[in-house]
Amino acid sequence: MLVNDLRRRGLSRKTILNALSALASMLGAARDWNYLAPKLDWQKLRLPVEELQKSQRFFTPYESQRIIDASPEPWNICFAFMAYLGLRASEAVAVAWENLDLAAGVLRVNQSNWCGKLLTVKSISSNRDLPLPPVMVDMLNGYRLRWRPNAFGLLFANAKGQPITSCYVRRDIMHPIRERLGIPRSGFHAFRHGLGTALMQGGASARVVQQQLGHSDLRMLTRYAHVVPQDQRTAVDRTVEMFLRRSAAKAEVNPLRIN
Repeated sequence: MLVNDLRRRGLSRKTILNALSALASMLGAARDWNYLAPKLDWQKLRLPVEELQKSQRFFTPYESQRIIDASPEPWNICFAFMAYLGLRASEAVAVAWENLDLAAGVLRVNQSNWCGKLLTVKSISSNRDLPLPPVMVDMLNGYRLRWRPNAFGLLFANAKGQPITSCYVRRDIMHPIRERLGIPRSGFHAFRHGLGTALMQGGASARVVQQQLGHSDLRMLTRYAHVVPQDQRTAVDRTVEMFLRRSAAKAEVNPLRIN
């Protein structure tokens, strides 16, 4: 009954399994307290099949650069943080000048912005130092001359000098620009996914990509790096060539006869 009810609500298989795990723990605790509670028999449960995971949409380097070039200051810098460095949207809108060492070309990611509130970053691995490419150093040096100060020292703030939400930036800044450029609809994560893919296509190791994106688990890269390893591609190409050669050889031995 629980499984069927959760399924009718449209919940995913993973959510249903989490609920069943919680129920199993509750029943176990009840037995420990000498209540008459049965064990959850997983073998008798009819669980929903695994849903097909949709492919994650990501911006190509060309699309990311078009958005950056079409964006007014300072939003071109905000989008560059996500496209060039792989910052999460909450991290990008929380960057303060004290986090930047422009002389050394380093950004220290140590805070995020959740619903307009400044908090620590998502995890220990998210707390990281990232190299600033020269083009970003030039953009930041120029913006510093025109920046309107606020009490938090944030690069991006609203008209009252308060932390600005990523929802506003996505809805009112990024989406209108993206639509005008004719780029398919995607969220801020499309910048991040695109960077992971570009890094691995450029030969960066999995560890380097993990450090850049601030992941605690290397397995997360399978969701971000949309790229087929070159050795796998080479093996498939060679195998297909073998198929084609054998097919051509067979056609020469047994030519098609037309009566």
